[in-house]
Formats: sequence, C-alpha cells, structure tokens
Amino acid sequence: VRRKVMGLIIGFILGEVLKFDGTFMGFVWLVGFTAFGFVLPDILAYNTGTKRKLELDKALPDAIDILNLCVESGLTFQAAMGQVAAILKGPISQEFSRVLRQMQLGQPMIQSLQDMAARNGNPEMERFVTVIVQSEKLGIPIAAVLAEQSREMRIKRRDRARELAQKVPV
Repeated sequence: VRRKVMGLIIGFILGEVLKFDGTFMGFVWLVGFTAFGFVLPDILAYNTGTKRKLELDKALPDAIDILNLCVESGLTFQAAMGQVAAILKGPISQEFSRVLRQMQLGQPMIQSLQDMAARNGNPEMERFVTVIVQSEKLGIPIAAVLAEQSREMRIKRRDRARELAQKVPV
C-alpha cells in the first residue's frame, strides 16, 4: 500500500512538472502519469514474482540432486536441506533455509515442507513435497524417492527446453 501511494504521489508530481500546462491534453497527461505511478508497483511485483518462479524451476532439480547425494552419503534429510541452503544461491536456498528455521522453531517437517509448497505455488515443488511427505508417512527410503524425483525433474526441464527451442523462429 505504501509503495502504491508513493507511486501515485510521484506520478502526480511528474505529471504536474512535465506536462500540465492548463490545457485538456495537459490534464490527460497528468492523469496518465498519476495512473502509471499507481500501477507501477504492481507491475514490478509481478515481474519479480515471475523471475523468482523461473529461478525456482531452474534450481529445483539441482537441489534435489544435492539432497539425494547428501542423503545417500549418510546425512539426515534435515542436514541435507541445510547443505542445499548452504551450497545453492537464490530463492531455492532461501526456501530451504526458511523450512529449516520453521523446524527449529518447533514446526513439524511435513508442515514446514507443505508451507513451502503453498508459498510458491510451483507445481514441481508441490509434487516434490507431496512425494517427500508420502515417503515420510509410509516409511519409504527417501534416497530412492529423491533419485526418482531428480530424474523426473531433469526430463521435464529437458522437455521444456525443447519446447521453447521449437517456438524460436528460424
């Protein structure tokens, strides 16, 4: 709300300074700058969210690979999440760090992972969390689940890249 009000004020001031000369067109420019200043924070927030989702999509297979390696080498799943948070950078690291903090504050691992999936709204992330939760509830070895998830994510990423490549004009 604060950003929208600031954008509105700055848009109004810019419209006043740059184009308002008392004519009807000057008034139209003033209203246009003011409206643009009001909408600009929403546009910037949308672009930031879109970039973050793309970065999460790109980094999730790598995070699952690191989780798999760490779990296969003998670390617990929580320690493996700590390694992902330490090794990788960007939104995926932030998300795993947040899950770990929630767990340190007493929230169950399953709930923390489900919160991560709900926060991001990413289908691959939701699928990953669902599989981890199911394996935790059913007692399935998590290393095998992580290996399969990693393989599936890489196939999907490759298919997405092929699809984008086919859309590129000759």
